[in-house]
Amino acid sequence: MKLISLNIQSGAAGKPFFKYIKERAKTTDIFCFQEVFNSKKSAKVAYGEITDVYGKLTSLLKGFKSVYLPVSLKVGEYYKTGFNVELGMAVFYKKSLKAEMHFGKHIVGSLQGKVDFRNGKEANAIQCVKIVSPKGGFWLANFHGMSRPGN
Repeated sequence: MKLISLNIQSGAAGKPFFKYIKERAKTTDIFCFQEVFNSKKSAKVAYGEITDVYGKLTSLLKGFKSVYLPVSLKVGEYYKTGFNVELGMAVFYKKSLKAEMHFGKHIVGSLQGKVDFRNGKEANAIQCVKIVSPKGGFWLANFHGMSRPGN
């Protein structure tokens, strides 16, 4: 079984990122993504992050199912988009697999907490998924840590 874990900075790398994921999807069973923006509206913010990258990945990875964990609901406020943008984590797994359980736990911050990426005020969490295949099952932990020392 092949797993790829990436902090995707919400797709800021653009076309090369999506090309890489599309190519790797042919030989990968599970993707664990951190820093996944989720919104009903599409826009690029700050460093090219895409506000609806979760939806774009869902469309791209047609042979996969996914589970999404919102980590912060206040990203739209931070970037002044005028619409809701969530920051989260996502696990995409081949349709031949099954996710029996899915839960998350905040390590730092909270879902409703204020976001200030410049000053290290962001929520971080661990996403846990129980994956089952015909050969057995296992727990998977998708973790996004602090990019700089916390308080």
